[in-house]
Formats: sequence, structure tokens, C-alpha cells
Amino acid sequence: MSKHPRCVSSAIEDHDVEVPALPVTSRRDTLQLLGVAGIGALIGCQTDGTGAAAGSAGMMSGRAGAGASADIGAKISSTTAGSPSAPLPSDAKIGAGGSAGTRAGTGGRGGNAAVGGSAAGSSAGAPSSAEGMSGTGGAAGTASSSPRTAGGGAAADGSDAGSPSTAVECPSEDTPAVPEGPYYYDSMMNRSDITDGKDGVPITYRFTLLDAECRPIQGAVVDIWQADKDGVYSAYAQQGTAGEVFLRGFQYTGAQGEAAFNAIYPGWYSGRLTHLHGKVFIEDVQQDTTNFFFPADVEDAVYASPLYAARGRNRATVAGDIELRGDMQRFDALTMTVTGDVASGYVASFVLRYS
Repeated sequence: MSKHPRCVSSAIEDHDVEVPALPVTSRRDTLQLLGVAGIGALIGCQTDGTGAAAGSAGMMSGRAGAGASADIGAKISSTTAGSPSAPLPSDAKIGAGGSAGTRAGTGGRGGNAAVGGSAAGSSAGAPSSAEGMSGTGGAAGTASSSPRTAGGGAAADGSDAGSPSTAVECPSEDTPAVPEGPYYYDSMMNRSDITDGKDGVPITYRFTLLDAECRPIQGAVVDIWQADKDGVYSAYAQQGTAGEVFLRGFQYTGAQGEAAFNAIYPGWYSGRLTHLHGKVFIEDVQQDTTNFFFPADVEDAVYASPLYAARGRNRATVAGDIELRGDMQRFDALTMTVTGDVASGYVASFVLRYS
């Protein structure tokens, strides 16, 4: 496995959390030192069938109380205006509820017990004594059974905090690999819009990275590249695109393990199913190279539309794909969930898991 060149020197700039320069011996100690702002940046999904994540802390007040989640059965407390919130039971698998409201408010209610846990999360944040507007903490996600789901935390005022409004299904196995192919080029372009003025049916890709315990992986690199509507890749002389860079880019995953890109629906070329390429780097190390595929009904609709109709539909099959070579199980595991239509564009979602 190799180091990703941009990861070694880059830092995530999405959070402005100041960590005290004190010795810590565990994740629990780290969370206690980070306090409200730090825990707000570390919210995520739980394990063993839970969908609970604490709501993010009210960042506008350093004194608002917040209930924290316990993903490893540890007792965690956050500091309020002068008193800590009640700790979680040591055997709880699920985090307590939403954080205090912006500038003040009441902590969210405790979450339900996880499968395999014996107690519900308790006392999600003591009421804050901070001055200012009053708010009610967001409720914790509730436990769920198979398939496991990862819930997004609600913001202090009950609004979406940037996490999915609905839970995502946790894959039962790690994301399978597909060879890189001949047209990878490290564009070194950290961006969400990779369209570069190319014509095509709009599509938004939404990726969520989870670990084996269904917890979001923050700070990973998702690097994607694809062909244009005519099946042509950028940056390669044999494609007639030397010196051009389009439909390539990378994003860092956020606190909920998410990365999103705006692009166009890719065209096809001989020998391959229609696909999107992706590489994933975790802690500076390449974790995976793979492809993502599209449902047949979506592909048929796109290739019948005016911008794509001249080339017709892609006649490649799983059996004839030069990379999959008939591996239907891998194709199914790598097919994205796609919603939308040709007129308004599509949203393609995929959850990746890495142990």
C-alpha cells in the first residue's frame, strides 16, 4: 500500500478545535479534554444495530452542555457552564442524545439501548445556564436491528447538522476492489464540482465511509475520476486530451464520513460496464481502488436522452466486462443507489466500509 502524496502535507481545515497540550491515555480522556466543541466535531454512528449519534454541540456558546456518545462502552462526560452532564453507563453501546441548543438550551433526551447493550444512554446534557436564546436539544437516533444502520446526529435546534436526514445501511462486508485501469491521473484537485463545463446529465455522488463498527471515518480522502459523455478520459494523449483535466477530483470526508461531488453521468467505452472510478486513502495510506456502477434502468434512461442518444446504449455485460469477468456478486456490491431523472438530474449514493 502506498502513501497518498496530498495527504502527507495537507490538513483538514473544516474544524477549528483546539486540543489542550496535556497527556492523555485513551479516547475517553481525549473527549473529556476536548469538551463541547471537540465532541461536537466527533459525533458519529454507533455499533451493534444502533442508529444513534449525539447531536452536535452548540458551538456559539462555550458553556452549553452536551451529551456525548459512547461507542466503546466508556463513560464520557461533557462540561456545561459549571457542572458535567450525567455519565453514560459503562455497558451502554449507544450514545446519549442531542447537544444543548445554540447559545443555551436543554440537552437532548437519552437514546435507546443498542443491541448487545443493556442500558439506554442516560441524561444527555444537563441544562445550560448560558445566557441567550433558548433551544431544545435534538433527540438521539433510536436503536435498530439488522441490517445495522448509522444515524446522523441532529443539530441543537433540531435542524440538520450536515448529516444525512435518514440512516444509511452499514454494509456487512468491506467494499470490494476493482483494478485501477489505464487512465488514473492524480489531479491534486480538492474540489466538489468536477464537471469542468462538460455537457451531460447532472449527477451528484454522495459517499459515506464507515469502519467495521459502523462508525464514520473522518478525514479520509475519496479520489474519483470518470469518462465524459462520449467515454473519453482527460489528461491522456491517447484519448486526445493531453493537458486537459476534467471529471477528476478528491474530497476529504467530514465528521459523518461523507464526501460529495457534482459531475455528469459518464459515457461508456468498449469492454467496460458504465462506471465511476474511485480510490480511498485512510490515514495517508491507500486503502482501496474500486469502481462504482449504475442501475440498468437509470443507464437506459440516460443513454436514450438527447445528449447521449447518438452513441446508443452500452451493450457491455457483467460477463463481458474486462475487469469484473462475470463476478455478479462484486457488481451488485458496487452498484450505487440512484434517484432522480434525466430532466432534473440524479443523486447516486454509496456507503463504503473498511475494517
